[in-house]
Amino acid sequence: MKIHTAALSSLAFMALPTTAAARVVPLPASPEGIAQAIAALPALRDSLPAGEPVEMVLPAGRIRLSAPIVIDAAHGGTPAHRLILRGADQGASWLSGARDVPTRPAQANDAQANDAQASDASGHPLPSGTRVAEWGDLPFTPALIPHGTYVNTGEQGLLLFQGGQRLYPTRWPAQTRVTAVIEGPLAQGPVLRLPSDMPAALWGEQAAWVAAYWGTVWSYESAPLQGLNPASHSAKVAPLRSPPDGQPKADFYLANLVSQLGQSGRFYWPPAQKRALFTPVSGGGEVELAVATTLLRLQGAAHVTLRHIGFERASGDLVTLAQDQDVIIEDCHLRQSGRNGLVVRGGKQVQIRHTVVEQTGETGIILQGGDRASLTRGDNVIADSVVAEFGQESPTYRPGVKLEGVGNALRDSLITGGPHTGVMLWGNDLAVERNEISHVLRDAEDMGAVYMGADWTLRGTRLAGNYIHDLGGQRKTYFLSAIYLDDQFSSADISGNILVGGDHSIVFAGGRDNHATGNLMLSPKRASLHFDARGLTFQAGRREEFAAKAAKVPYQSALWLRHYPALATLTPENFGHPAGNLFAGNLVLGAKLVASEPADLNFDAMLTQDNNRTGPALDSTLPNLAQQRLPDGRRLLVATQAQRLQDLVAQLAVTPLSGAQMAPSANAGR
Repeated sequence: MKIHTAALSSLAFMALPTTAAARVVPLPASPEGIAQAIAALPALRDSLPAGEPVEMVLPAGRIRLSAPIVIDAAHGGTPAHRLILRGADQGASWLSGARDVPTRPAQANDAQANDAQASDASGHPLPSGTRVAEWGDLPFTPALIPHGTYVNTGEQGLLLFQGGQRLYPTRWPAQTRVTAVIEGPLAQGPVLRLPSDMPAALWGEQAAWVAAYWGTVWSYESAPLQGLNPASHSAKVAPLRSPPDGQPKADFYLANLVSQLGQSGRFYWPPAQKRALFTPVSGGGEVELAVATTLLRLQGAAHVTLRHIGFERASGDLVTLAQDQDVIIEDCHLRQSGRNGLVVRGGKQVQIRHTVVEQTGETGIILQGGDRASLTRGDNVIADSVVAEFGQESPTYRPGVKLEGVGNALRDSLITGGPHTGVMLWGNDLAVERNEISHVLRDAEDMGAVYMGADWTLRGTRLAGNYIHDLGGQRKTYFLSAIYLDDQFSSADISGNILVGGDHSIVFAGGRDNHATGNLMLSPKRASLHFDARGLTFQAGRREEFAAKAAKVPYQSALWLRHYPALATLTPENFGHPAGNLFAGNLVLGAKLVASEPADLNFDAMLTQDNNRTGPALDSTLPNLAQQRLPDGRRLLVATQAQRLQDLVAQLAVTPLSGAQMAPSANAGR
């Protein structure tokens, strides 16, 4: 199955029946009225018989917010009176963090960052059709802000939309990147030696930004330029947060360039101004500016259901939960955030189901919960959901789903469309089961569609029954994989998965007690399994680092040893030694079984292999997989899971509100 954002862009909602025996509270179409209704909830609960839920119903249409709706411990539900906040029975109910802004034809001095009268920052006339969006009445000034692997974005970013489609800053090159030499420390603001054939108009830019991979393929960061010097073909960059790793070169593009106006759907922002110049998208439409950072915030609430609601266009996270219990989010649609779509920090028994999250600047869903020291489970679950087109502002380490904590799970869902990893895990007893993960790693190297790493005590991971395919895209790669246990990650159970493509299907990168059994691996370019002993070679110097991480939890306590008996062998003399690994009962078509690093590594005592089979490559496109036979005569029936997910998308897809159509996004990182 191949589902792009275009297929998801018309998702809205089904009409749902009113909950039986509930006290129904119709909500007004104003933020103030909603806040008043929530404030009155405790008194309403006190007047109801035990067992009667309170059902607050949003009207159909859009309610525009400038601040989040807040539900705290006192204003949520109780065991006797569940709170249900839901959309209308007929039509779609949207909470939007954007407001309309007026536009007009641009004039030459609109591009100035001050009151000086000049043609524009580059000395060139503005292209015909350039318009200006203005928001002079706002009490704050939205601005371009840094994004990146090591950047914790928490400011009020500048998000513009037209006709439901997000606008991005102008850039050069328009679609690709070029390479420059880095001089000086990143933390103090490096100098870039730029290409000598760069267009002359760019040297006059006064408000340019740079977005680059700083020395490594995982260290993306955007930052403003502090100056361009045409004489030396160089640019001074603001101080960066990225570490000084890798090579002294940057793959970069420049952004926020007035000389590049004319690119459809892109804008130029004069610094500190409450306006932007833009080239309209095809088809035009009203222009909107995100004014709310977050739309809904649950804080310590319990016994709450969010149902049949749309959340869109906030400069931060669309919906956040913090230390909540027994919360159900179902049949909802979250889209177009500057940061993350849905964030669950702590709490327990949070269920996210039958929900779509798409077009997020950073991660789609962050799901935390549980306590590692005591191995207390969070039991938070994402199920029967779709997460698509994530990492649009920060294209490294911003996955579709990030699972953290203890005892949380991602099940029966579709994760599709991202420049980097699809699913990241950091915790214990985490489960990723029966999902389809596709069209990820589109601009990545040395990464996996499912990724975890760098801690010996993150144990009990289960990856089962997943279908992972269509990996990579924009880069020539050597080390992409479907499942990547990086930097000595240990104790993963990988079973019954269908893994298509990549350089390797699975990577065991020096860890212990990892088991890969009963998987089907189709046509990886190098081998089905990469195996190394890096803890004894190039990562031997990190033993103290990893030992310090392990010491943060009581991994040699009776509780932990009962839960993970293999930890009894994780003693100082064994630090960094891979052992207890199993690769058995797998079927590999179109590739060899194992590639080790180094190639002559004697890993017999580190990895047990048993009953693995190989065969010739099959046509691995989805429509053909179900029709083909394996070497032993069995049909390869993988279409059932994909069809179920496709049915889910079709079930959700109805006519959206006017202006809600969204076009597929272009390259990540913008």
